[in-house]
Amino acid sequence: MKNQYYTPELENLEVGEEILSNLDVDNIFPENLLFQAGYLTIKDYKVLGSKNVFKLSYPNFEVRMSFNDAFLTYIVRNLPLKDKAEINLITAIQEKNMNKLKDVLYSFFASIPHDWYRNNDIASYEGFLCIYRICTF
Repeated sequence: MKNQYYTPELENLEVGEEILSNLDVDNIFPENLLFQAGYLTIKDYKVLGSKNVFKLSYPNFEVRMSFNDAFLTYIVRNLPLKDKAEINLITAIQEKNMNKLKDVLYSFFASIPHDWYRNNDIASYEGFLCIYRICTF
């Protein structure tokens, strides 16, 4: 894996002008691609010395949900499994059923192929640890 991203950071991503202005399709930055595709928009702008800094975020809730859904579909690649997990997750949250939520998360993480997390630094990702803590309380 060349670059690693913690997707929640996309909501308040600060980048320089050189990332947004790069249009070299053979060497495009993921941040630039998301900006050009409309998944990210400029929410704030500041000048630090001689550097222009742009704060990027999702333009609205619908785009955020669309991106997350597309990303999850890419990761899972099994649409029936993805839909089942998503429906069960939403149902558990709406019913405020923590045991069902725990079961859904355990089941989802158990479905991740062994080779995806062997020999990498997944323990350094806060998001994984937070989910793990939810599952073990």
